[in-house]
Amino acid sequence: MRTTLNIDDELLKEAKIAAIRRGSTLTALIERALRKELDDLPSADGDREGANIVLPAQVDPTDTEAVSEFLRFASESTERIRALGSFPSRAGKPRRVFDWEDTSALIEEFEGPLARS
Repeated sequence: MRTTLNIDDELLKEAKIAAIRRGSTLTALIERALRKELDDLPSADGDREGANIVLPAQVDPTDTEAVSEFLRFASESTERIRALGSFPSRAGKPRRVFDWEDTSALIEEFEGPLARS
């Protein structure tokens, strides 16, 4: 299946170089990476083994209380933001509805298309 993706320029360059070094195609490299990432996700039956959580540097991963507090804060913050719905533009008209999981689109919407340059 063909699809279009927006990938950071530097990341794409690195991926192309890695594919060439492995004697592979970019498509094969991306497919392997996706399969690996999907294998690490928790299963539908609630199995959390393999799930990765990235903690900010200021949260000590050995401090269970600090980790729990961070997870509570992150969950509450996400729910508050989602409850706001779509953001209005300066003219008062609603902007498009966001996919809150698509961070690239959010960055581009708020900071402009050249935000990652």
